[in-house]
Amino acid sequence: VLAGDSCSYAEVAGLVTSLAVELAGQLRAAGQACRRIRLQLRYSDGSQASRQQSRRIGCATDGAVRTLSLGCLERAWQRRTRLRSCLLIADRLHRSSPQRVLFPELAGPHETPPQLQQAIDRVRRRYGGEALQFGGQQRLH
Repeated sequence: VLAGDSCSYAEVAGLVTSLAVELAGQLRAAGQACRRIRLQLRYSDGSQASRQQSRRIGCATDGAVRTLSLGCLERAWQRRTRLRSCLLIADRLHRSSPQRVLFPELAGPHETPPQLQQAIDRVRRRYGGEALQFGGQQRLH
């Protein structure tokens, strides 16, 4: 839920980024990966919009989940009405493979290398979730 109703794309994109980072962390902690992200927007007039994006290969890194989530937001951002809340859902879940990717360039341009994602997770566990953030990322309340 947004702190107050908002029609600022930058503010909502920052919130969606925060939700994506949190969701990706939960997926990694559970040893899961998702192949589809769905974003549901609820407007102040009571109407809703829902968009989804899929991948052929499952993902659980911050960058990949964020890219899918912001893609959903771009496609759903069609009204000039204030938003009341956002909901981010990951589905088509499967166990993360411990096997490394043979061709990392095919994984996608926004896929964070596993060693880097593990280092980011260690920093966040030690210093808090706000120690490393994407630009424009909003604080979750």
